[in-house]
Amino acid sequence: MSGTLRGSIAMVAASMLGVAFFVSSQSAAIALLLPSLVLAVLAAVGGELKITMSEERLYGLVIRGVLGVGGIVFTAWLHRSIEPASAGAWIGVVVLTVVVVTTSFLTLADGAGPKASAAFFAAYGAALAWVLIATYENYAFIDVVLFQSESSAALLRGINPFAITFPDLYGAKSAIFYGPGVSVDGVLQFGFPYLPLSLVLVAPFEWLMSDFRVAHALAILGSGILMSRLSNDARSRSAAAAFLLVSPVFLVVTFGWTEPLLILAIMLSVFAATRSWGGTSYLIGGVVSVKQYAAILLPASLLLRERPWTPRSVISHLAKAAVVVGTITLPFFLWNPEAFTRSVIMLQFLQPFRHDAITFMAWWAAAFGEPHPLLVTLVPLGLVILVTAVTWRRTPTGVQGFVLASALTLFVAFAFAKQAFANYYLTVIALLFAASALSSQRNDASCE
Repeated sequence: MSGTLRGSIAMVAASMLGVAFFVSSQSAAIALLLPSLVLAVLAAVGGELKITMSEERLYGLVIRGVLGVGGIVFTAWLHRSIEPASAGAWIGVVVLTVVVVTTSFLTLADGAGPKASAAFFAAYGAALAWVLIATYENYAFIDVVLFQSESSAALLRGINPFAITFPDLYGAKSAIFYGPGVSVDGVLQFGFPYLPLSLVLVAPFEWLMSDFRVAHALAILGSGILMSRLSNDARSRSAAAAFLLVSPVFLVVTFGWTEPLLILAIMLSVFAATRSWGGTSYLIGGVVSVKQYAAILLPASLLLRERPWTPRSVISHLAKAAVVVGTITLPFFLWNPEAFTRSVIMLQFLQPFRHDAITFMAWWAAAFGEPHPLLVTLVPLGLVILVTAVTWRRTPTGVQGFVLASALTLFVAFAFAKQAFANYYLTVIALLFAASALSSQRNDASCE
């Protein structure tokens, strides 16, 4: 299957996934997971596929359709986030919407495309800034915000952020969100629950601007800009615009979820790989240093290396990534190994099954009762191993192959997990649109 056809299929899959988080019904969102996952599988590991029209025409029809849907989704998310109450606010929403949607379609033009893309990012950045300002007073009621703001303050005072504790915001409902023994007398018995790099990236914005979410907004905007430059044609520009329009970006940024930082790290790695930069392996280490679950992308990153893979080339790649992970993470681990292990590693195993998740496991629980804990663990693990083996065999070597394999690996891990929400899937959506942006690139391996 050609890169163009893979990109078209990936874009449809990403759009379905974006729309899944636009609808308000959990059952409807889960229902959209299945066709989206099937398309993601086809894009990543599908073989020859015959179509009745040219692949170029198909791509053109798909991207225009996705941009149209994206315009509707963007408008609704902007309205939900800002909740305009005055005539001036309504005018601002209308103007921003018209500019963003119009420039997104103009990115397809050969001549005006680059300027339209710049105008799109400027307008979208203004929308992001407006959302941050409009939600500043009311966003601090979820634990993710508390973890990052309090840990940033601790780091500024020279206190180990992994050794502190947090008040339990949820009281009687705490058991829904935390495992047994995690909340004691209204106090959560863990410190900063994410990897150190994410805290290092957001802390300066919390110190200087009293809003760490600015880092996330800049990260997602920067990711879009990098995606628009993955190739020097309209495909990258329009794919990047579609990604920002269709995705639940405003939702994720408003509530301070950390996935925008991971997406930026991935896009930096992908951008470097398209330029055949020899340090891409180090950037993969940066990816793994942002979120715990990003470690499952290491097998997919081997697709950035030319085949046949030799023990020396694999060890070299993994060693370079490990150097970055160790350099960033080890100092915080050594600061207090017990606190770091409890907060970053052990806490993940204590997380309870979430009946409100957007996963097939949540659907199963609603229909047949909560699955056995062993099943909840082994099914996603087994599927990730299976996906890794199949993508190694069937996904083309190269940058597009890497993002497709990464998207499918994460998609399967989340869709069958005990909990996954919009922020998790945002990374999958970004990877699928990146595959579309790369559809005119040759599938060459670039990580040396």
